[in-house]
Amino acid sequence: MLRLTRYFRTAAIALLMPTLALPGLALAASAESGTAVEQQTRAGWHQAIGRGYQALPVKASCQLLVQVATHVVDNSQQLVADWSEFKPHYLATDNYTHATIRAAITALEVAEERRLATPMGLRGNGKRSAYAADAWRSGSSLASIGASVDGLQQYFLPGLEKLLTNQGDSDLAERIHKQFGEVQEHFPAMDLALAPLLEDDNAFRSLQGLYVDLSQLTTLVNGEAATSLGVIRGFNSSDGD
Repeated sequence: MLRLTRYFRTAAIALLMPTLALPGLALAASAESGTAVEQQTRAGWHQAIGRGYQALPVKASCQLLVQVATHVVDNSQQLVADWSEFKPHYLATDNYTHATIRAAITALEVAEERRLATPMGLRGNGKRSAYAADAWRSGSSLASIGASVDGLQQYFLPGLEKLLTNQGDSDLAERIHKQFGEVQEHFPAMDLALAPLLEDDNAFRSLQGLYVDLSQLTTLVNGEAATSLGVIRGFNSSDGD
């Protein structure tokens, strides 16, 4: 069975349901919501498998993936265009600085807690599980975390350093800059899948080192820098109950 992420499944259904005639999938995509379509389609797939049907034919699979990939590219280009149009308004708002810092705080918290600590078994039931990580099917969990850190270092850190330096906290700015470097320096090879690192105790130590580095960075930005700049942290979905 062709395995797709939730987004890809929903996009694929919306694009190709009218043209793919699979047994048990008599459903009009245009008349249903994404969630309802996905649930009914999954049920149809399970019924088809139960009757002995196999995965999509090669030709249909290729058509499906081409259409989904094209849809993703179109959405990405539209998102870039929308942001470019919205950017002047965002920069002109009074709470631009604090809103940007809070966004970075959330990104670091999510990377530390959900994307690293949870699959490492440091949260929840205490068991290591690659299935709790982002992009576990593609083996890109570490690469996705690395991309987030790269983005923060490239686009967020310069402005944060300037703000801290302007108000006399150059030492804190320097420590944050150094800690970003520590995270990058001690990052496990990003071309490795997360699962093998979780299964091998020796390899797991590299993840532990990364977690410590990322936690220290989170403390510096989310704690010391936010306090120094007077950023009031609001409730977000990573705060728990």
